Amino acid sequence: MNEVDKKWGAIALFDALGARGYSIEDSINFLNSREELIENSGGHIQKTKVRTLVPESELARIGTISGGVKVQAFTFGDTIGFAITGFKKDHPQKQLAACEVAGNFCRKFFTNALLKGILFRGAFSIGEFVTDYQSTIIGPAVRDAAEWYESCDWIGVVASPNAGKHVSLFFSDHASYMMDNSVHEVFLEYDVPLKRGGKAKLVTLNWPRMIDSSPPTYIKNFEWENRLGIFQTILLPHNIDFGTEKKYENTIEFYRSALSGN
Repeated sequence: MNEVDKKWGAIALFDALGARGYSIEDSINFLNSREELIENSGGHIQKTKVRTLVPESELARIGTISGGVKVQAFTFGDTIGFAITGFKKDHPQKQLAACEVAGNFCRKFFTNALLKGILFRGAFSIGEFVTDYQSTIIGPAVRDAAEWYESCDWIGVVASPNAGKHVSLFFSDHASYMMDNSVHEVFLEYDVPLKRGGKAKLVTLNWPRMIDSSPPTYIKNFEWENRLGIFQTILLPHNIDFGTEKKYENTIEFYRSALSGN
């Protein structure tokens, strides 16, 4: 019987858009790109299934780490999951640290995937979950993240309300806990379009700022009348299938809003 490990931390889930229509060749390319993305998400990759992606040195200022942060990758179908652990949960500021690390990690992963031609919708949450040595992951935090990434009608990443309520402290108290960037470089509060209709004010990741500040080489050498052209160029290779056009429109509107600071 496999040993089951109960944990507390952040769960991030990313679902690849358009994967249902992949050909065999597309599927092979996706699997190869997926592994490359996981291994290039930063830091040391252990030979075991636990991949330590966030160096403990980056977290020294927070003072909440127990044995260093570890990121374990899980894959199922066209979905990639990450369990980010190593935090203590006995104080709200320490829970905030888990959101901070998850946000920075997810923002980098999402942006790297986008620049490699993989479009994700994703979400992260914090809470309890269990794992085993066959890469099974289940629990309240997993369910919470899954429900929210499936609800959003766009390309992007949100914090579930359970995680977002901690991140919102950044906005309400003007806290200065961010390691490398100001809060608005990483997180944004935004009215996210939902599949069921309407919008929900959620904490989102400000990945447009990351692309805008460091566009890929094949784009940055061109002159654009507006900064939105960078993102529109990235989207050019992707088919907009019937019924998905709103998803792209919503994403372009978010990109525009993020860069305008609104």
